[in-house]
Amino acid sequence: MDRRPAYGEETSLTRAPPSSPPTLAPTTLPPEPSSLPSSRLTQSTTQPSPPALSEDQLQRIASSIVDEIASQGKFSGASSTKIPPSNAALTQMVADMRAELVSLRCLLQGQYRRFVNIEEDTRKLQESIRRDLEKLNENAKGLANKLLEGLHKNSQSINQLSKSYQESSSEILQNLGDICDAVRVLLESQSGSSSSRFTAP
Repeated sequence: MDRRPAYGEETSLTRAPPSSPPTLAPTTLPPEPSSLPSSRLTQSTTQPSPPALSEDQLQRIASSIVDEIASQGKFSGASSTKIPPSNAALTQMVADMRAELVSLRCLLQGQYRRFVNIEEDTRKLQESIRRDLEKLNENAKGLANKLLEGLHKNSQSINQLSKSYQESSSEILQNLGDICDAVRVLLESQSGSSSSRFTAP
């Protein structure tokens, strides 16, 4: 009498066949360098692919950058041990350097404005001094001209006085000569009359 298999019971129909040993796929070795084409050999020797950097190498590079920045004294106390070589730290350093550059630019702009103001004040002072010197020169010229005119007038007055003195002196001398002649004639006439009086009979 046939027995019906229970639910889940393996039978000869449902039982898996015994596992056979796995068969390995045939492995193909790479060809020898001599068997490769010459173009591939040239390309592989002339253009090597850059090696990928490891995590340790990246950290060493970041640490060297931080040490370089710290050695320049831009950030006091910055070192590879205190500031980890992370993107956040580098970003903060770049932001700080940018802020310092902005402040330095503002300082330079202020110094430039101050220099421009000093240059403008110097130019105004030079212009004022030049105008004052021109006025002094004009005043000196006017004063010198007035002095020359006064000296010329005084010289003319002295010449006129000298001329009038000479004329008056000549007139006085002429008058004195006339007076002397009149006195002499008078004396001669008086002496002649007195002598005739004493000699008359």
